[in-house]
Amino acid sequence: MRTLKEDNDTNKFLNMITSVPLSMMSDFISGKAAPRMLAEDEQSFFKNSIVVRKGEDPYEVGVTSFNQDVYVLATQSNLFDELMTSIQYSGLGGKRSSGYGTFELEIVDLPEGLEGLLNNGGNEQLLLTTSLPEDTELVYAMTGARYQLVKRSGFAYSETASQLLRKQDLYKFKAGSVFVNKFKGQISDVSPYNYPHPVYNFSKSLFLDLKGVRDNEKLSY
Repeated sequence: MRTLKEDNDTNKFLNMITSVPLSMMSDFISGKAAPRMLAEDEQSFFKNSIVVRKGEDPYEVGVTSFNQDVYVLATQSNLFDELMTSIQYSGLGGKRSSGYGTFELEIVDLPEGLEGLLNNGGNEQLLLTTSLPEDTELVYAMTGARYQLVKRSGFAYSETASQLLRKQDLYKFKAGSVFVNKFKGQISDVSPYNYPHPVYNFSKSLFLDLKGVRDNEKLSY
C-alpha cells in the first residue's frame, strides 16, 4: 500500500508539470529531480488570476503573469524580427486594447549545447510545441510514439468580418509527447466557414533529442 501511495503522489505532481527548466532537464529525464519540487518551482514561475470589469463594457478575462523571462525558439530572420517587434506593442491574447499581452523583446543566442540537441536524429524525440503532422506524415509519426492530444479552438478576429466567429477546432499532439520518428508538421487553416480570408494555426514541430539530454549535463539557462 505504501508503494501505491507514493506512485499516486508522484503521478499527481507529474500531471501538474507543464515545463521543465533546461538546467534540470537531464535530472528530470533520469529521475533524479523530484516531480514535487519541479511542480512547486513551476508554480512560482507564473500565476493565473481572473480580472472582472463591470460597467458599459463588462468582461471577465483570465490573466497569466510571469515572474521570469519567457523564451521563444525560432530561426532568426529580418521578417521574424519585424513581426516580433510589432507584436510586443500590440500584445498577445485577448483584451489587448486594455493593455494586456504586451512584452519587451530581446534577441539572444541559444544556450550552449542546445542547438545540437535540436538537430540530432535520435530515436527518442521530445516534442517541444503543439504540432500536427501532414496527412502523409501521420502514420509514420505515430509509429512507436507516446503522446497526448490537445484541442485548439477560439474565435477569429478580422477587420473585414462583420462578427466574431468560432474557428474550426483543431486537435494536435501535445508538447511533451515523445516520438521515434520526427516529422515537419504543417500550418493549418482553421478559418470559419465562408470566412473572408484564411486564419492560420502554426502546427510545425520542434524536437529535443532525449538521449542527447541524458548525455549532456552542462545545459543551463
